[in-house]
Amino acid sequence: MPGKTRSHYEAKFGKGLTSDFYTYVKELEGYIAEQGWLLTKKQFNTYWCALWFSQSEAAFGVGMKNPDLVFIYIKDVQGESKGFLPSHIIEYDPDNNQAVYSLEPGKSRTADFAPLLKLAYERRKA
Repeated sequence: MPGKTRSHYEAKFGKGLTSDFYTYVKELEGYIAEQGWLLTKKQFNTYWCALWFSQSEAAFGVGMKNPDLVFIYIKDVQGESKGFLPSHIIEYDPDNNQAVYSLEPGKSRTADFAPLLKLAYERRKA
């Protein structure tokens, strides 16, 4: 499936939610750069952007759902996600082995998830 474009997202989710989504993708990329992590792939899909550090799977990413939810998902952190930012956790998705947390535009920062991001990176890097 080819990557989705900003216009695709705007048509499906609206300009406001799409803007928040891209803001968080950019913020997460900035956090990755600050950490000195080598991003090998950025993949835009139906409703999310996956960030890869290996050839096999993404470590984490940002997604959105109507009407106004932007979220971050973090792979391979099931045990560590228990009790982590409980007001933001949406679910632990066992099928995809990922914790899903809501992001509140203007308040939440991707760096708030630093401990889990680091674990996912360490577990997924090439």
